[in-house]
Amino acid sequence: MHCIRDEDVTAHADLVLDWLAADPVRNTVAYTVISAAATGLMPCPDDALWLRVLADDGSLAGVAWRTPPHRLGLSFMSPAAAAAVADWCVRSEVDPPALTGSVLSGSAFIEAWTAAGRRSSQTRELRLYQLDAVTAPVGVPGHARLAGADDLELVVDWQAAFATELDAEGQPAESLRRRIEAGGLIWLWQDDGEPVASASRTPLAAGVSRIGFVYTPPSRRRRGYAGALVAAVSADTLAGGAKACCLFTDLANPTSNKIYQEVGYHPVMDAGEWSLR
Repeated sequence: MHCIRDEDVTAHADLVLDWLAADPVRNTVAYTVISAAATGLMPCPDDALWLRVLADDGSLAGVAWRTPPHRLGLSFMSPAAAAAVADWCVRSEVDPPALTGSVLSGSAFIEAWTAAGRRSSQTRELRLYQLDAVTAPVGVPGHARLAGADDLELVVDWQAAFATELDAEGQPAESLRRRIEAGGLIWLWQDDGEPVASASRTPLAAGVSRIGFVYTPPSRRRRGYAGALVAAVSADTLAGGAKACCLFTDLANPTSNKIYQEVGYHPVMDAGEWSLR
């Protein structure tokens, strides 16, 4: 196994997207990040990392990426391919602050990383779920609607609260504004004339859309809003031609894992986040 760094994201996308599309759910993050960067939907810093892992026969065996200041990400790949990424980072003196990927790939990276004398610790245990058909909850007051320009301030505030609560990476206001203007990507659940929950989805990537930013303010929780909104957004996504929806959950939050399974999501893969410092 060996790694090749591509300097141009458009050329990189041409080389890896078809491979990622063969497993679009487990590679949902890799596909959406690379395609968004290649098409200009997502700003791409000059020092972004676009990496291909090649097997001994020259075939593609994995993809890794980083758009600073974010984590190094791994596509779903074999332990040997993930170890090759870690070895390349050490040899190339690439020192990412953190890592995200499947448990299979991430654990192999961490093993090779620490064997080279580097530090690491797991910071979050995640699970990837997939939905192919919706079981809509009943009896939840309100309805789903798309977020509009007038909702931007609310969405920015809720995204900041969401990121703080999860100790996760947030999205800048400009990115949220673009997503609202794109249409169909950020949703709100409205009850009695007031927004009470939010959710987002990615554009279709190889027929799959990923649900995220599921947030209900503390004062509005335990009323079924989040589950109802995720069900509504997922149903709309499938009706629009998606083959499947997917989402990640934090395994430390049993409530969210239970809610999503109730509307039709089933586990696909365990994943994680690791500090590399």
